[in-house]
Amino acid sequence: MIIEELPEDRENDWIEYVLNHPKSTVQHHPGWGKSVQQTYGHQPITLIATKNEVITGIFPLILMKGLLFRKKLISVPFGAYGGVIANDHSIADKLIEKGKVLFEKHKVKYLEIRGNPIDTSRTFNTSLKIGNHQFVSSIIELPDQYDELWKRLKKNKRKTISKSERQGTTWKWDANVDDFYKIYSKNMHDLGTPVHSKDFFINIQRAFPGSIKIQSVSINGEIIYSSYYIFFKNSVLNCWSSSLPEYRKFYPTDLGIWNVMKSSIEDGYGIYDFGRSIAGSSNQEFKRRWGAEQKPLLYQYHVVKGTMPDYNPIKSSNYKFIKLWKKMPLSITKLLGPKLRKYIP
Repeated sequence: MIIEELPEDRENDWIEYVLNHPKSTVQHHPGWGKSVQQTYGHQPITLIATKNEVITGIFPLILMKGLLFRKKLISVPFGAYGGVIANDHSIADKLIEKGKVLFEKHKVKYLEIRGNPIDTSRTFNTSLKIGNHQFVSSIIELPDQYDELWKRLKKNKRKTISKSERQGTTWKWDANVDDFYKIYSKNMHDLGTPVHSKDFFINIQRAFPGSIKIQSVSINGEIIYSSYYIFFKNSVLNCWSSSLPEYRKFYPTDLGIWNVMKSSIEDGYGIYDFGRSIAGSSNQEFKRRWGAEQKPLLYQYHVVKGTMPDYNPIKSSNYKFIKLWKKMPLSITKLLGPKLRKYIP
């Protein structure tokens, strides 16, 4: 078996392996790394395992330049999931050991391997440290008929969806990035989080042609909720969604999610993926109320000196930043946000 960095002429083989592997996510696809590189300039490095020139494992990584020249290797940034996909555990272990070689070569602060909701069976490598933050994914297996899904929903959820419809909210696909970004950037400001560059969403669209849909929910012609979806293999991934707080009494989020689920069942998709949440957060609770199965996302690290990152917003330094960011004018956060966001994986 050979473990090496992916040769340029084998990208199509990489794509084929990802599309056919039962435990792959969209973050394992080269399109994700390309979008990150085109937007923020970070360098994708993909390790592959081959036997007799046939790919038997993939380990996508991105070398991120950090503030004050601090670098980190992440599989993968700006997405919920990552890590190794391989034909067996021994190949996965060998790929991770090769990742540690890259850690030394590039003199990075840490190597981060994000969790995979489709593969929660084991810790790939016992020498890795487990992060002190806890994330969960929330997934719904879609039935063959949306009537069956409607019956599964709790009474309160059916009630808010019906109430939203009665109040005159409407939804559609084919909203544009500008409409989405307007609501998304406002929501990120309210949460105290630097916003992604609009180019990031445009580059993902280019990397996954025909697989991106942007939904909008409106009332009286005004968009009050928008969501950015990736359709990958058998899954529908709710990557980013936001609503205007003054319109939440119309329950646009519930109406939007329900209609995407309904549409996805009609189109033959089997999984609705809410993405990740911080364990114990209100965001996790919202997804639980939809009846989603919640799976832990194990984030693992290789660190020689220093500490692992802590994504918990309750952490003192994070909380102070969030509080300050909320007080800044929206126009300033939209300008400065992408310049900071490129360093926040």
